[in-house]
Amino acid sequence: MEDALTLSITRLMRDGVIVPGEARTRARGWCINGRLAALFLCDSDAVDPQNALLRLTSFGPGPSETQCIRLTTTRPHWGGLRWWFICPLTGRRATKLHLPLGSRLFAHRDAHDLTYRSCQESGRFRSILYRGIADKLRLSEPELRAALRPGRLRRS
Repeated sequence: MEDALTLSITRLMRDGVIVPGEARTRARGWCINGRLAALFLCDSDAVDPQNALLRLTSFGPGPSETQCIRLTTTRPHWGGLRWWFICPLTGRRATKLHLPLGSRLFAHRDAHDLTYRSCQESGRFRSILYRGIADKLRLSEPELRAALRPGRLRRS
């Protein structure tokens, strides 16, 4: 996920790209490894929270493309409004949408099957750990995993 462009509603609101009760147009650039990776024109219309929209138009090599992303709000128990993107692929509310390299749409990380690099690496080390423990206990790795499932271990 570290190599994808990330669209954060919190950051867009903090930077004045999306302002509740207003329609705005702003240019926005994204950098990856210190180099400009993408340039977008962001048209936001948050005049009516029930019909709010963010329109992104990309500029750069190749033809420009436009994506419309619906916005919605919820009311937290302590008051105010919390703003969300509606993922164009899953329909889920999200505070962040991602555009992986080679993709054409910003979407929720689950829609692009994205994970953090640290999650991918931790699985490799877990497998090594399981193999080591299984060897010590003279079990196969699947037998150890089955024994460690919730509800399988009993206290003596």
